[in-house]
Amino acid sequence: MAPHHPALTPEQKKELADIAQRIVARGKGILAADESVGTMGKRLTQIGLENTDEHRRFYREILFSGPEVMKDCIGGVIFFHETLYQKAANGTPFVQMIRDRGIVVGIKVDTGVVPLAGTNGETTTQGLDGLAERCAQYKKDGADFAKWRCVLKIGHHMPSHLSIIENANVLARYASICQQNGLVPIVEPEILPDGDHDLKTCQHVTEKVLAACYKALSDHHIYLEGTLLKPNMVTAGHSSTAKYTPEQVAMATVTALRRTVPPAVPGVTFLSGGQSEEDASIHLSAINKVPLHKPWALTFSYGRALQASVLKVWAGKKENVKAAQTEFMRRANVSLFFLSLHSAHHLYCLQQVLFSSYSPRNHLPLLMFKLQTCLNSQTAHGTFTDHKRAVQGITSSGVLSVSVQEYTCGRVCIIAVPHFVLDKCITEAPAKFPVCFQAGFFVPHFLLNIVHVQFFFFSCFDAT
Repeated sequence: MAPHHPALTPEQKKELADIAQRIVARGKGILAADESVGTMGKRLTQIGLENTDEHRRFYREILFSGPEVMKDCIGGVIFFHETLYQKAANGTPFVQMIRDRGIVVGIKVDTGVVPLAGTNGETTTQGLDGLAERCAQYKKDGADFAKWRCVLKIGHHMPSHLSIIENANVLARYASICQQNGLVPIVEPEILPDGDHDLKTCQHVTEKVLAACYKALSDHHIYLEGTLLKPNMVTAGHSSTAKYTPEQVAMATVTALRRTVPPAVPGVTFLSGGQSEEDASIHLSAINKVPLHKPWALTFSYGRALQASVLKVWAGKKENVKAAQTEFMRRANVSLFFLSLHSAHHLYCLQQVLFSSYSPRNHLPLLMFKLQTCLNSQTAHGTFTDHKRAVQGITSSGVLSVSVQEYTCGRVCIIAVPHFVLDKCITEAPAKFPVCFQAGFFVPHFLLNIVHVQFFFFSCFDAT
């Protein structure tokens, strides 16, 4: 039976699906640079700057004019309306700067939350009036995807059924309008982390909200292959006294997604939800390592988690621009580092993390060459047990951790040892255990409080 609704043409579907896939291509995430004028004002005030057009433009130019390799870790950038029409100091439009690097331009299209009548302080999101005309214009002006944020709260009898259904339907109506105008809609039903709720409660609410969203998207005939989801990670409330490991957060998050998000959705781009830069990266890594089938790309759509330290380094001073751009790339690369090195293509990301953090740089080219040789090798070198035993043989304190990653060249054994046996590993491992010592690198100082080690061994091994 032919559909009784305005169907997308095969050409429209292909364009939408291609755009979505480009945004969440392997190893890439989204830079959320869609802060409103008011939000930008608060951030500029923190570094002693007035909230002027020029200060906002200058800061955005710092983000958008960094190294060319930005394209290797950023698949899409979300703009605010003002940003879409701003230009760099040399007159180049920001949209052109981003598109010339092969990065997809997005645009925030909602106009903010408003109180939802009949509820206890809950909200809905406005901006549907005139949305079709705005989307058509944004498409002409270079945008290929859009973002719309709805906000839900966990509390006493919250979120209410009315709030869940209202926000789900608003997101579905927005998504339909976007797709009709050639924009990939990012569906963002954010459940705020405010409150003292535990992990189980957040998981239950997340499942209810996502189930309602995908029911509404189905009712509105949304082409799921041409959409992306931007949810919160499942975490306890900020005021909760209960503490959970990254693995517990990851399992709860992936379980909620598996129960509600259709596999037709190309990617899930997590918001940071007020987490610190480090926590957001660690949790994203743990989510990708959950040993369950995950049919979607799982990556980031971070704003503060990528920009907080950048703003601090810049401090409103022109002489700090290069340092701020380096810090931005470091933050993006750290997110990819924790997301895991899926292929030798991301060696640059790792190299940037290393070069920006380790002082005896004369050792790094050799170490990076060894790592690249290892990753490109098609020959297996021993077994998992052999490698673990080899390192234990030269570290009296034993191995801290052993993990396995899948690479294009095969499986890679990652062995972490304590920093106080580092010199011994470097001097004795190549001679005594050349098979094991395929490559090594120092963990940057800014990661020490996270991983508690200073050295890794990388080596290929058989599956046996």
